[in-house]
Amino acid sequence: MQDKFRVSRGALFRVHWRGMGASLNRHARVWVVCVCICLPAAAAQFVELTAEIEVTDWSYWFWWDRNIKRPDENGASLFPKGSWPIRCVIGTNSWMMEGPFASNARVTVWFSGTNIVQRYEITSAVPDEKLVRRPGFPVATSPAVGSATTRVTESVDGNPGRPVRVIDVLGTAEKVCWLAFCSAAVVRGKDPKIPLPSDFWKEFFPASAKFTNTVTQFEDGLGLPSSVDISTAKDQLVFQYQVHHSTNVLGCNFPTEFYLVQYKPARAPWTNSWEVHLTGKGRVTAIGPGTEPKVPEK
Repeated sequence: MQDKFRVSRGALFRVHWRGMGASLNRHARVWVVCVCICLPAAAAQFVELTAEIEVTDWSYWFWWDRNIKRPDENGASLFPKGSWPIRCVIGTNSWMMEGPFASNARVTVWFSGTNIVQRYEITSAVPDEKLVRRPGFPVATSPAVGSATTRVTESVDGNPGRPVRVIDVLGTAEKVCWLAFCSAAVVRGKDPKIPLPSDFWKEFFPASAKFTNTVTQFEDGLGLPSSVDISTAKDQLVFQYQVHHSTNVLGCNFPTEFYLVQYKPARAPWTNSWEVHLTGKGRVTAIGPGTEPKVPEK
């Protein structure tokens, strides 16, 4: 694109304006050049990508702490793992992500610049044994396949994080996707509040808990993070995110391979140590110029 601008500008300087003075000729050429150069910058540009995101939960304590049969006793993995194929469209101040973030629904999330819009389209029925049944309440039923629901949350920067004791707007895998590809509007702020992937940290910290963020950004017009360290007020590392490989599309840098880890206090009462809560990684499988995503009106 820059090469095309350079050729066009050279051609414009060779234009001859007949019947005008030299001064008018010079100013007119300069004005035309400025218009040709500035108009493309004013047009919104979007990048579309597909990626695979994998998150592994290391919360071994969850099983013995609640006296529940451990997954390994049933032949399953001890550490639950999930892998999500996702698609994102990213702009400077808006974005869209979609993927199978729910077990029985296709989830699409938009940030319009003023709202986070979530749409859940049911793709399969919930088995009866997984439906929540409570005495004295109507029998739960699975939503109809093909039905959809939409939720709108006001937001000035697309941040899905919420305070202690309040559940975040997005789930774990969605927040991993958000951090890697959609968090530029937040990390560009003076004091970015970056939500941890798992909400379970809210069970371990008081409402007054303070975290410090150390963010390194790509030096371009978008400003996605290339590394993030989140620590407690006592300098205990709680979260770490690193981009290992990246690529440049339309003048902006995007991660093509990244890794992250989240820690939590050890559950054992006889120690003050910390342990791994979850790990995650992502790999971009395709990336290129995209078109502006259409946010549902209702």
